[in-house]
Amino acid sequence: MKFELTDLRKQISDIEIINDLRTVANNLGKKSLKMREYCKGNGSKYNYQTATKRFGNWEAALNKAG
Repeated sequence: MKFELTDLRKQISDIEIINDLRTVANNLGKKSLKMREYCKGNGSKYNYQTATKRFGNWEAALNKAG
């Protein structure tokens, strides 16, 4: 069996990131998040860099999440 590395960012869908952003915001009782608030300590599954890389920047990620 050949070992191959996979790019984890491709395995996470846009909707999973969006739902995670919404969940963290709801848990904190906020309508918007700062990058520093989107962290494992506040219940996020992913790092803020995952969202910014996927959507281009933090503001675009928040806009997608509504």
